[in-house]
Parts: sequence; C-alpha cells; structure tokens
Amino acid sequence: MDAPSLDITRAYQTVESRLTQATLLTPTLTETPTPTLDQTEASQAGQNPGTQSPAQPSASELAAMCDKAAPGFPMIDVNIEDGTEMQPGQRFTKIWRLTNAGSCTWTREYQAIWFFGTKMGDSVATPLDKNVAPGESIEIEVELVAPQNPGLYRSDWKLMNRDGETFGIGPSGNATFWVQIQVVQPPTGTPAPIATPTETPEPTDSPDGTTVPTQEANVRVSARLVLALNDSLDLEDGEVNPESGADISYQPDDIGNNWITPINGTVIGVYGNNEPSQDICQLATMSSAPVAVGSISPGTTLCYRTETGLPGWLRLVAYNESDSSIEIDIITWEAPE
Repeated sequence: MDAPSLDITRAYQTVESRLTQATLLTPTLTETPTPTLDQTEASQAGQNPGTQSPAQPSASELAAMCDKAAPGFPMIDVNIEDGTEMQPGQRFTKIWRLTNAGSCTWTREYQAIWFFGTKMGDSVATPLDKNVAPGESIEIEVELVAPQNPGLYRSDWKLMNRDGETFGIGPSGNATFWVQIQVVQPPTGTPAPIATPTETPEPTDSPDGTTVPTQEANVRVSARLVLALNDSLDLEDGEVNPESGADISYQPDDIGNNWITPINGTVIGVYGNNEPSQDICQLATMSSAPVAVGSISPGTTLCYRTETGLPGWLRLVAYNESDSSIEIDIITWEAPE
C-alpha cells in the first residue's frame, strides 16, 4: 500500500492555530510599580504602607480657623443693652465681651472696626488693649456719640486682623456685633397734653393658660411657640419645621453657642425690651446676620421682615438650659398698604 501524501500547508495552519491558542491562555506578566514609600519610611512617617497622606487644609480654611470670635460669657453686652434711651448728642461708652474662638492669638494689632449701620461719632476703630489667646475673652470699649435726631439707631462692628481681614461672630465667623440705642427728644418744660383715656385691650389667654400678645386687626400670625435645636420656623404662618418656606432656623455651632438665623431672604435685628410697632419693624435696620441666644436676655425683642416683606417681631420668652430649647412669642403683620 502506498504511504498517504502529507498536506504541508494544512499542517502549518494547524500548528499556527495551536500556538495562537496557547498564547491566549498564557497569563500576561505585568510590571509592578516600584512603591514610593518603603516599609521603613512608612513606619517612620506613621503611615501604613501604600496609604496616602490626608489632604491638608487650604489657605482659606486655615484663615477661617485662625480668626473667629464668639459672644463672651455670660453676655456679649457688658453695658448699654439694645433699646437703651439716649439724649441727642449724648456721649457714651459701649463695652462688648468677646471670646477668641479661633486658633490664633489676637494681638494688639487687631482692632474692632465700625462695619456698617449708623456711624455714631468719630470712632471707627479701636485697637485691642491686650493679647487674647484662643479660649480667652476680652472686653472691648468704644467711645460713641448718640445721633442728634430722635429715632432708633444701630451701629454694627467687626474685628480686623493685622492683615486687614475682617471677621466676626456666628457659626461662619462673619456676623457683626452691634450697639442699638433709642434717641429720645429731651423734655422742653412744656406741660404735656392730657391724653383722653382710652380702653386698652387686655391680653388674651391661650388654651394652655399662657398669655399671648393681643391681636390687632391686621395681624396675620400671633403665637407662642417652642423651638428645639435644629428646628426651623415659617414666620408667615407660625408652622414649625415646614416642608418649605422657613424664615428662621435655630441652630447650634461647634463651640456651644445657639443661633437664631434668618434664612431664605428674611432679615432680623435686635430691637430691645420694648414691644415695637409695625412701622418700627417695617423701617428698622436689619440684616441676614444671626443672633446668638446667649447674647440676649429673656424679654428681648427682635424685629424681622420675611422674604415677601411681611414685618413682625419675635420675643425670647425663656431659655431651657436642660435641652437648649427656647420659648418665643411672634407677631407677623399683613403686608403694609
């Protein structure tokens, strides 16, 4: 029998196909990168091998941690409470107590400066009279002069470091501290006209027995409420923690202060211990700066205007030290005509 003929071409194709399959099944050897930190260096650096160093704070973050103020204990206002009556042109000394809540020492190169509001007299800057280390407090005195015309006036101040950068109090360290006075017309010696007695409406009692402010014809909301930490409030309908439309929030910061903060376009301002009228709260100087509950005493009233322009006032009735909740009265008027 003749030997079978060999197909050379087919044989080469078979060998080539098997070599290709073998190549595909063989694991690829990859080069392992050389570590940049060996075991000894990692141990000396206090890191686990193969881990990265944590990100370092930015320059702006370091600056924010450096300069930060907080209301002093027990009150930020050592004297001249909000709403104090003054005669036109009366000279007075305002004293604030502030605590260094940052990480840098305030030196004598730091100053308290007039920031906005009414400029009372010629004082616009007062250098600190001592160094203030983190955690320490200082009483800052400013010599001021009451305006000549009767009315309600407020002057807002901040601190300035040696580089000319301003900072203040509040959760973000940018809220002002202020003095607010009521300039009254001095007596002229002319007997005051005798007013015709009118019937004064008595305050009404709420269902739980507490007294709430007397409602007027154009009052939209009148209520006594309790706010717990992290609550919000819609001042236009008195709803606590609404799904939308909140006007203020009651929030703690990271150093133990609790703040009434206007949100969503609402502005507030400390008025004093008297009950303001609708016209006063409509025209009073206010801002979006928060107010530290620790800087005001029970009975203090704040004026506010909501985002839609509704004026009103909020009075601190009581502060509960056990849970940091606050009891407040609010009145919100309808939009002025």
